[in-house]
Amino acid sequence: MSKNFDMKVTDRSMKMTVQELGKFDKAVEDGVVKIIDETAMEIHRDTVQNVPVITGSLKTSYQIDNRSVKREKKAHVYTEIEYAPNVEFGIRQAGTPHFVPAIEKAKPRFEKAMDNLLKRHTR
Repeated sequence: MSKNFDMKVTDRSMKMTVQELGKFDKAVEDGVVKIIDETAMEIHRDTVQNVPVITGSLKTSYQIDNRSVKREKKAHVYTEIEYAPNVEFGIRQAGTPHFVPAIEKAKPRFEKAMDNLLKRHTR
């Protein structure tokens, strides 16, 4: 015996669904932006905290560029000091890693925060 199941989608229900999906997208996007921003600040803080100091120039040169976080979902922690890689990796003597360890330290927290964000919004 066959039974029919009729379902009607109204303009109103369709609009409500689209609105709810828009809220979902906005919430996830806002969460991603916040996580990227927080991670960049954490990497910057740990880098500056662990950079070796002779004159202080390298320590004060590290910056965060988060102008493209909302648009491109990325932030940059950087320095324009040319000898920074020499300090990090060494040339004639052993380096003093401070930037790469900051990134490695932030990575698990970043991944966990992203996982939690998606779990929260996909229940």
